[in-house]
Amino acid sequence: MKQEFNVNKSLEECSPSKIYRKGTIFKKRLILNRNSVTYPRDENPRELQVNTDNVPSLKDSFEVNGFITSCPPPTVKVDPNNSARFIGLSGYHRNAAASALNWETMIYDVLEFDSPKDELLHKCNSNAHKTPTIEQTNDDVAKNVIIALERKYISNDDDSIMDFISNAAPEKTSKKHKDIYKKVRERHGKYSTVITYHAGNGENSAYSFALQHNIPYDGDRLKDQSGVLGYITGDITPKTTLFGAKKLSRMYDGENIYIFSWIKKDPKPNPAMRIQRKSWKDKFDNFIKEDCESMRFIAQRCGFDIPLDVLIKNHPVKFVGFLAQDIAPDETKGGRPTEEGIVDVDGNPITFSPT
Repeated sequence: MKQEFNVNKSLEECSPSKIYRKGTIFKKRLILNRNSVTYPRDENPRELQVNTDNVPSLKDSFEVNGFITSCPPPTVKVDPNNSARFIGLSGYHRNAAASALNWETMIYDVLEFDSPKDELLHKCNSNAHKTPTIEQTNDDVAKNVIIALERKYISNDDDSIMDFISNAAPEKTSKKHKDIYKKVRERHGKYSTVITYHAGNGENSAYSFALQHNIPYDGDRLKDQSGVLGYITGDITPKTTLFGAKKLSRMYDGENIYIFSWIKKDPKPNPAMRIQRKSWKDKFDNFIKEDCESMRFIAQRCGFDIPLDVLIKNHPVKFVGFLAQDIAPDETKGGRPTEEGIVDVDGNPITFSPT
C-alpha cells in the first residue's frame, strides 16, 4: 500500500532544529521505500526488542491518522557498507506497525553524529516521546548505558554514568535515574578486572553460567541437565530462596538443594572480595543456623530434642561456592582469568560433587 506523506508540512510542524540534541547532525527529511531500510535486531535500544503488545495501538494510529506530521519521523543513517541503503536508528515499533499495514514507504530523517556516543544517546532520546511512540523503560536505558560502557563511549565512573543516564532519559525523575544506575551496577561493576552477574539472559547472566558449568538454576529448571536441584542467588539473606528450597526438597523426597552465589553489591578486586565473600558466607551460615534453631524449638515442643549440629548437618540447603568474578589475567595460567568456574571464599577452584 502506498502511503502519502507531506514532507513540507512535517518540517514546518516538527522542525529538526527543535527535536535533536547537540551532537546530532540533521541531513534531510525524505520519503524512502521501507525495503531500503534495515532495522538490525542487535542494535535495538530497547531491552525487550519489539514488543508486539505495543504495535496494535501504533497500527491503529497510522490507519486512522496517517503519519502525524507534528511527530518526529523515524530516523536512519546511511549504511556504511552500501550508500544506497539505510540503517534504522529509531522507529522499530513504527516499522513493525507500517509493515502490518503493508506500507511501501515511510518518512525518515537522515542523520549523522559527532561521535558513536551521540548516536547512542539519540537512540535513547528517540524513546523519550509518549505518543504515538512507546516510552522507554528503565531497563531500556540501563541496556544502553552498558553498551556505552562496553564500547568505551563513556568512562566507567559514577559521574560519567549518571551524566549519560540524565542525557539518555531526560523525561525521567532523578529517583528513576538512580534506579537505572543501580541496574547498571548490578550488571557492570566499577572495576575492569571484576565481573558481575544478573538474573536475566545472555552474557554474564547466572543462567548462562549455570548452562556452561552444568550446575542447577532456579530450583529444578535445569535438573534434567545438572541432575540436581539448586539456586544461584546474589542476595545475602535469601529468605525467599530458603523457603522455596525447603519446599522443593520435600517435593523431591528430601533431595539436597545446592546454593551458589556471587557478590552482587559493589564487588571489589581481591583481597577485598575475599572479605566480601567471607561476610556473605558467614551470614548465610548464620541464616541456616537460625533456621535450624527454629526447627529444634518446634521439635522440643513436640517432645523431641534434636541436637543443633545434627539439624545443621541434615539441613537440605547446602552452600557450594561462588561464581568466579576476579578476571585479572594470571601469568601463571598463560594469561587466563585469575578465577574460573566455581570458587571458594579465597577464590580457589571448587569441583562440584553433589552428595
